[in-house]
Amino acid sequence: MRKERIGYLFVAPCIAVILLVLGFPMLYVLGISFTKYRPMISLEWVGLKNYANILKDEVFFTACVNTFVFTIFSVVFHVLLGMAAALLLNRSFRGRRLVRTLYLLPWMLSYIVGAITWRWLLNGSYGILNEILLRMGLIKEYVAWLGTKQTAMLFVILANIWKQFPYVMLMFIAGLQAIPHEQYEAASIDGANALRCFTSVTLPNMKNVIVITSTLDFIWSFKQFDLIQTMTGGGPGISTEVLSTLVYRTFFSDYNFGKASAYAMVLLVIVLVISTFYGRLVFPSSQNDS
Repeated sequence: MRKERIGYLFVAPCIAVILLVLGFPMLYVLGISFTKYRPMISLEWVGLKNYANILKDEVFFTACVNTFVFTIFSVVFHVLLGMAAALLLNRSFRGRRLVRTLYLLPWMLSYIVGAITWRWLLNGSYGILNEILLRMGLIKEYVAWLGTKQTAMLFVILANIWKQFPYVMLMFIAGLQAIPHEQYEAASIDGANALRCFTSVTLPNMKNVIVITSTLDFIWSFKQFDLIQTMTGGGPGISTEVLSTLVYRTFFSDYNFGKASAYAMVLLVIVLVISTFYGRLVFPSSQNDS
């Protein structure tokens, strides 16, 4: 019992910092969400009115749909491309370290740098993508890819896939290297081809890595802000508006702190639900013991 108390003393400073840095702002936002608050103008208690208005807010539901579309497509292609690249780079060949480093470059860049790069590539006046397509005869004139509702979300998703899939690849490479080579040898002796080895040996051993990595990736993609805000700002119109950019715009453009706080709390609840699911996947034994 005494050792447990000493352990609590060691972690007490960390817990205090977390409560100060995260707990206080969270409680403050929760309190503001029950008010109609415009800085230096008015502060009025409205109770659950902000949350009730959310249920009638078409922009909010559009942002929810966009968030799930952005997240689901991003995660699916992160996993597919990550697995393909991991299988390729797990083989021995000359220059493997260099190729691995090149693959990791997008992930090593900040989201802002990646977003600015994609904006330059997709620029409607001098973008290199337009120049390539024009010379190939696929388009007749330059297209504002990020200024068109039909294409803006597509390229935002592509940018996020490019930016984040190297992380998934890195996790999958670590998982592949943990698989005992003897299992592949036994499968080969039984006459299994490459596809059968993948389905019968690789996937079963990689199940936990795939689930945990994809769940983490889902959480990060769901609350993605930097990339979308830098590339489109939620536009054109609200075609790429997601929950995180909606919270930002309501705060800093509309100055409606109460409504924005309600949006933020809804986003927090969704992320907490996903995080709880992730916790049950990572620590199943602790759930069973309780």
